[in-house]
Amino acid sequence: MTKKHTIILQPSGSRGQVEEGISIRSAARDLGVEIESICAENATCGKCMVLIEEGRFEKYNMDSRRENVSPVTTEEAAYFARRPKLLKDKGWEVGQVRLSCQCKIHGDVLINVPEESRGNKQIVRKSATQREIEIKPAIRKYLVTMSPPNLERPIADWERLAKGLETSMALVRGTEEKLPRWHEMEIDYQCLRTLSSTLRDAKWNVTVSVWQDREVVQVQAGYHEDSYGAAVDIGSTTVALYLCNLRTGEMLAAGI
Repeated sequence: MTKKHTIILQPSGSRGQVEEGISIRSAARDLGVEIESICAENATCGKCMVLIEEGRFEKYNMDSRRENVSPVTTEEAAYFARRPKLLKDKGWEVGQVRLSCQCKIHGDVLINVPEESRGNKQIVRKSATQREIEIKPAIRKYLVTMSPPNLERPIADWERLAKGLETSMALVRGTEEKLPRWHEMEIDYQCLRTLSSTLRDAKWNVTVSVWQDREVVQVQAGYHEDSYGAAVDIGSTTVALYLCNLRTGEMLAAGI
């Protein structure tokens, strides 16, 4: 019988029993808490950072310790070593802050999910009224890492990319969502024309932009994070243009 442990996720307060060895990100998803990621759990994007809280929490009758999760991995150590300013600005130390896709649960633990790591964010837009808007961008980015073709698996570049994309989307979004299979996906013709050279120049490690979870509209070599979109408001006498970050919902610029 698989051993189980209690985890508590703050600030949502979600609590539950999870199996030994499951990653924090997967455990959080099972409890209904989404944690950001676009790198398909390759420890590249760093958006799934969480904090391991230590101490005795009488309210929950829990002793939470860093020893109750797996040791810091080589990938995590390398990620944070490249970002000393982040750690200094936040007042965090490695071991306290972890990448939830890499950190496995081996005991009872209380986990704090920082605001920047929370999925399903809501933002407030103010105009004539104040409204909360859930961010659901039409275009999402996914990091896809593939093996190069060989004599044993000489499949076409698009099929190879589509299969890798299917895996990455499932890791980032979860299997609960209804996502297309690789053979149901499409690719923009102009993107297809340069696909072979892009994959080889990138050594089969690319960021793929997908429109409406179905059509690949851009393939970029390496890791790329943000997408940007423009909203145009055409009135009777004026035209207003708003530039937004599609991932965070932040308005970057506006002009009339």
